[in-house]
Amino acid sequence: MKLLTPFALCLLFISCHGQPVDQMSVAHWNDDLKQLYRILESKHPQLHRFTSIPEFDKLYAETENALSKNPSIEEGYQLFARLVARVGCGHTQINLPTGFWEKQGASLFPLYIMISDGKLLVTHSKHTDIPVGSQILEINSIAASTLVDELRKQTSGDGLWNSRRDFLLSRFSPWRIALAMSFPDAYSCKFKTPAGDSDKSILLSTVSSNQLPKRTARKNDFELDTSLKNNTAMLRISDFGYYDRVNYFKQTIDSLIEAIHEAGCKNLIIDFRGNSGGDPHCSTHLFSYLINEPVPYFADGFFGYQAYRKPIAVHPNHFTGKQYYLINGGCFSTTGHITSLLKYHKLGSFIGIETGGTYTCNDASMEFTLKNSGLTGRVARQSFYTAIDSISWSEGIQPDFEVHPTSSDLYNGVDTVLRFTLDLISNSNKSQTVQ
Repeated sequence: MKLLTPFALCLLFISCHGQPVDQMSVAHWNDDLKQLYRILESKHPQLHRFTSIPEFDKLYAETENALSKNPSIEEGYQLFARLVARVGCGHTQINLPTGFWEKQGASLFPLYIMISDGKLLVTHSKHTDIPVGSQILEINSIAASTLVDELRKQTSGDGLWNSRRDFLLSRFSPWRIALAMSFPDAYSCKFKTPAGDSDKSILLSTVSSNQLPKRTARKNDFELDTSLKNNTAMLRISDFGYYDRVNYFKQTIDSLIEAIHEAGCKNLIIDFRGNSGGDPHCSTHLFSYLINEPVPYFADGFFGYQAYRKPIAVHPNHFTGKQYYLINGGCFSTTGHITSLLKYHKLGSFIGIETGGTYTCNDASMEFTLKNSGLTGRVARQSFYTAIDSISWSEGIQPDFEVHPTSSDLYNGVDTVLRFTLDLISNSNKSQTVQ
C-alpha cells in the first residue's frame, strides 16, 4: 500500500525508467511479451481474479498477433497496457520509457478533461472559446465515448470498474489523448459550452507540457474548515503516505480533531477525494477517532501490520457527531481500506462517486524493466484485505448519494459534491427541528 507521491506518479504514468527506443524487431517484441507474462504469472497473487485463464490467454494471443505487425514503441506500449489492465490491479502497471515524451515535443492535447457521469468535461482551459465546463463531443471525428472506452482499456485499476481509471485519465489527459490519437498535427473538437447551446467546433493547436493550463496544487495534505453552517467542520485529508513521518501524521490528526471539538462542531465532513492511499499506520489512527466501539482493521496479520488484526481501540477524544465522507475514483489502496470499514460499520454517509479501491487490494509491488523495449512497470505481490465480510470485491465503495460534477458548476467554480453535502446536513437539521 505504499504509493508514490503525486509528482512521481505523474512521471511513472507518462514516462518512467529505461532508455527510449525508436523501433524494435518482431522477435524483440515477442521476447518482451514473454518476459512480461513470466513476471505477472510468477509474482501476482490474483492474476486471474477478474480475467479467467482462457480469457487472458486469448488476450495474450491477440497481443502476440498484433506484435507481428512490428509496431512502434507507443503502439507496442498500448498493446501491453491493454493486457496489463485486464489483470484488474491498480498497483500493477506498464509504462513508457524515459525520454519518450521529450522526443515528442509540442504534441499534447491542450486541455485537461474529466469524465463525469459518462461525459467528457473540460476542467482547465486557456481558450476562451472552449471554457471550463464545456462538454467535448468529438475529437478529430472520434466520438468522446469511443475515445474514453479505448483509454479505459489501456489504464490499470482495481477490478474492472472504471472510477480509478477515469480519475487517472483526468489527471493525465493531455498526454493520454495525444498518445491514443497518434500525435496529430492539431485537434478538431466538437463541443457544447456550459450554457448548453448548439454544438460548436474549434481547431486546437498542440502544445508542450509547459504550455498546458495551470492546475492549482494543494499546498497541504490537511485542510480544516470549522466555520461552515450548522456546526459543521470539513477535514480534507489528501494523503496517507507518511511512511517516514507517521508520528507527524498522528500529531496532525490529533490537533485537527481537537480543533473540531473546540469549535463545537456536531457534523464532520471528511473529504477523501483524490487520496490514493499510503500507510495503514496513518489510516488506522484516523479510524480510531471515527469509531464508537473497538473493531479490527485487517482480516489477517500482514507483516508489519499484525497489530491491526486485533480490534482498534476507540480514541478517548473520538468524534461523536454525524459523519459524512466525500469520495471519488481517486480513493484507492489504503483509502479504499478505510472507506470500506467506515461503510461496513455504518459510521456515516458517503457522497460522490464510487471509489477506485475497495476492502481488498494487491501491493508490496516490485519494479521491472522489459529488456528490449525499455518499457517499465510494477507488479503487485501480496493481497491485503480489511476485516469485513459483506462488501463486493468487484466494485468500489458505493456512495449513499451519487453526485457528479456538472458543466455549470465547473464553469462557476462550484464544488458540486460539497454543496450537496452541506444541503444534506442543512435539510437534516431542519427535519430534526420540525420534529
